[in-house]
Amino acid sequence: MKSITAFLGLVMIAAAPQAGQGGEPKREVLQGTFRILKDLEGGAYLLDTGTKKYDLHGKIAGVKDGDLVEVEGKACPDRVCFHMIGTVFQVDQIRKLEIEKRKNWPWPRMDAPRD
Repeated sequence: MKSITAFLGLVMIAAAPQAGQGGEPKREVLQGTFRILKDLEGGAYLLDTGTKKYDLHGKIAGVKDGDLVEVEGKACPDRVCFHMIGTVFQVDQIRKLEIEKRKNWPWPRMDAPRD
């Protein structure tokens, strides 16, 4: 029994992030469309940037489905969630954007005249 416990302890140490490997994710600011997926596993919050999707967790208030938002926080690609809708993103702050304040938006403005 002691050998199994010692083996598991070594496995846990080997799996832990080592010094110098950047174990702490860096803060990011993302922009995209905020979605509330009510039919998925009790509900989920999604940020669609146009090029990538994020499963939002944390401080989410003051926005509604379809809002263009800016989200501050940390991407956690080493974490998993049963939603399986995108990279887990730990939200520190979220705010609704006015259309004019979008940066580097990957698709045309929604209020632009159409041909």
